[in-house]
Amino acid sequence: PVVRTAVAQSMKLLGKQFVLGQSIEEGMKNAHDLEAKGYTYSYDMLGEAARTDEDAVRYQGAYANAINAIAEQAKGDVRSSPGISVKLSALHPRYEYAHKRAVMDTLVPRAAKLVRQAAKANIGFNIDAEEQDRLDLSLDIIETLLSDKALEGWEGFGVVVQAYGKRALPVIHALYELAERLDRKIMVRLVKGAYWDTEVKLAQELGVNAFPVFTRKINTDVSYMACAQQLLDMRDRIYPQFATHNAHTVAAILELANDFGLHATGYEFQRLHGMGEALHDVVRQQHHTQCRIYAPVGSHRQLLAYLVRRLLENGANSSFVNQVVDESISPEQITADPVNEVLALGADIANPSIRLPGALFSPHRKNSKGYRINEPASIMPLLGQREKWAEAQWIAKPMIVGHPDPEGQPRTVVSPADPTVDVGTVYD
Repeated sequence: PVVRTAVAQSMKLLGKQFVLGQSIEEGMKNAHDLEAKGYTYSYDMLGEAARTDEDAVRYQGAYANAINAIAEQAKGDVRSSPGISVKLSALHPRYEYAHKRAVMDTLVPRAAKLVRQAAKANIGFNIDAEEQDRLDLSLDIIETLLSDKALEGWEGFGVVVQAYGKRALPVIHALYELAERLDRKIMVRLVKGAYWDTEVKLAQELGVNAFPVFTRKINTDVSYMACAQQLLDMRDRIYPQFATHNAHTVAAILELANDFGLHATGYEFQRLHGMGEALHDVVRQQHHTQCRIYAPVGSHRQLLAYLVRRLLENGANSSFVNQVVDESISPEQITADPVNEVLALGADIANPSIRLPGALFSPHRKNSKGYRINEPASIMPLLGQREKWAEAQWIAKPMIVGHPDPEGQPRTVVSPADPTVDVGTVYD
């Protein structure tokens, strides 16, 4: 009982550090002090993903309720008003490429209803980042949602891009082309990424050809800077939102913005509730930049998965938040230019201490080769090879030495995956 009480109390303390409130109303009340200082907020309903359709319906209701509450504090301008962040995986229990038809039929109408609600209130609506094998499906959904004619003139539709993904720059170009084709202005929140450990381990477990994310922290830092430069160059269609707690990255963004002739407008910084307060306070005071706080809202019992991600990020040896309080690391090391570090690596871009998926068990044996069934680039070649035999008919019969072919009547065999399809005949 003592241990249980102590753990429960610890979770409450951590909850107060990382969660703004247990309800949207409590969260918005707790946001008043920093809003008075000029900060804005983006609220997120705590919880990872729907496991059942009942979960999805409940999440949709929570998002709708939150949008109604946020709308009451809207200021008529997306950039100065609070907004909301939505996880697509919370709106459907099988948010996977393998279930694309069901996702498009069920998830898209649910999301569209929320998007129209946010557009009517003229507040920001950000689609949160998910795991890398959901990226292709997410882009299909984003295109469908953004094509809605009811959204014309609204500039609050937002997408999160993860710089640790090797496809981050192509995704930004795809979003820009989409906004241009549909004549929309959108927001892009650039983050470094929150599922790194999972992405690396899953790729190794599956035995796929390569990792979908960079395996060195400095590569992610350089990717972030490259993506930032692209976003600042695309401001005719994209409002850049830079989410970071790294002082070097913030300084790089300020320098890039200055190169583009910007001072405190045309973009904003973002930070997580409970993190980076001192850094962004200094930046706002010295450079008068805008800063939005990403604030989870929900009960403490929903906190664990979110808390683990924050602890993994902050606890990593390569984390700026970790290094900045480590007195054994000099300021020069902490603020070293990642571009120079990457250039010094030469061709050795990948982290040699992280084994490639195929070499996970080397030198003893090769890892078994697998496929990401929810990643089109991985599974489509396999499905293409399979489809060559879709119409094939097979005949199975005994082969007994000295005996002619069986004289009995053949029986039809159907596909166990689709009983309406005959795959051949059998002579018993």
